[in-house]
Amino acid sequence: MAATTASTAATGVTMTTGERYESEATQLRRLPILWGARSGILQLDDDRLRFTARSRNRTVFDLPLRDMHSAQRGATSSLYLWHGRTRYRFVAGNPIYVPGPGELAVEQAIGLPAARIPGALARERANRDTADRWIELLQPGLGAPPPGLRVPRPWPRWAWLLTTLGAGLLVCAIIAAVTLAFAEPDRRIEATVELPNDSNPGSVVFDGTGLWVALGGPGFTVVRIDPASARVTTTLSLPNAPAGLVHDGTSVWVAHSLPRDGLSRIDPVTATVAATFELPEGSNPDALAFDGTSLWTTRRSAPGPVLRIDRTDGSVTARVTLPNAAGGPAPEPNAVVFDGASIWVADRRTETVAKINPVTATLTTTVAFGADALAFDGTSLWAASTYNRTVARIDPATATVTASIGFPAAGGPKRLVADRTGVWVTRSDDKVSRIDPATATITTTVSLGSNSTPIGLASDGNHLWVAAYGASRVMRLSAAD
Repeated sequence: MAATTASTAATGVTMTTGERYESEATQLRRLPILWGARSGILQLDDDRLRFTARSRNRTVFDLPLRDMHSAQRGATSSLYLWHGRTRYRFVAGNPIYVPGPGELAVEQAIGLPAARIPGALARERANRDTADRWIELLQPGLGAPPPGLRVPRPWPRWAWLLTTLGAGLLVCAIIAAVTLAFAEPDRRIEATVELPNDSNPGSVVFDGTGLWVALGGPGFTVVRIDPASARVTTTLSLPNAPAGLVHDGTSVWVAHSLPRDGLSRIDPVTATVAATFELPEGSNPDALAFDGTSLWTTRRSAPGPVLRIDRTDGSVTARVTLPNAAGGPAPEPNAVVFDGASIWVADRRTETVAKINPVTATLTTTVAFGADALAFDGTSLWAASTYNRTVARIDPATATVTASIGFPAAGGPKRLVADRTGVWVTRSDDKVSRIDPATATITTTVSLGSNSTPIGLASDGNHLWVAAYGASRVMRLSAAD
């Protein structure tokens, strides 16, 4: 059909000289919001009504007008059409208002979006006029509803507003509930020790009366925390950046490198650095263990042997190199623990946990497991793999894995400590979990708050202490159920 087209700018309507009428429209398919909507062109042409979506220029429907029925006006500029028992709901015109260059210039000048209000109101009035015009054109050609169909009346504007408000409040409530569940600290947290910003607390050890924490931030310091008051009572400066800590029954030892490699001995009674020993250059001491006579240390992020160190003068009395497959990566031991008889060393790079005779400084056996941390609970050895998101229970006598506990993808295990209630694990998802050693199952999980980044942990016999690296704080948790 040939026709001459005329455009009405006020309404956004395109008309012809009689039988064609079309306008922009948006089909609302779910809630009274634009989520899931599709915009397009609603067109009446020669007694046929069609809606063409802009996406891929797809025709949603193309029907004789007499097959439609019950055209109704809804709130604002909405329009209801029925085809049999199927309802189509549209917003006539374009519901999205884009301010012009002049309005944007005024908005930038006054710093407020008020400049676009008159234009938005004019667009809304134009859309309502378009919806009214559609009702006027459609009514004469519509058919009758199917027998027995009761066509409900559209909701009034206030009903839609209440529905939208209720949906918004429900979404806010869900977000708040999820935030409280996953981001806020757990009630099991009894006390929090706030440290200076960027303190980066790492390793933690208990000396029988106080808790010592190595701070990786500026200043090269370790602090002592009184477990009862949860307050810092002592701050000690070291010559280098502190790393691993261990208590030998009398003194607290600190491994440090950067810029020089060494060990410092702290007297817990006087809360002073009693001695500092330099180690051979390139030792890079990191994790520490005590076998009843000597200290053992791994290397920080560098291939090399495990060192046995004399406590009296800091001399290296033995070097033990872990095995590696031919052509494989060089051993890079990263964790060490004493089980009362043997020294165990983890090497995540070669995926090995090695057993060493501490007297002869010889390797006796290995377990194929790439661990980032080790702990001993008095019966079993426990090894944590962050990459594999697994904690393994190992029988020290047979050097075999007797159980394996998986962790969520976002919550890989990082450090371990055993106490009278179980084996505690810090995780990469700002949580700490407890494992029942007998059943090898996770029995408790505590959220420490978002961005806590828990690393080191220690037990004082009654409480668990966790160093939150990312939050620069140390938390005291109730270990009992």
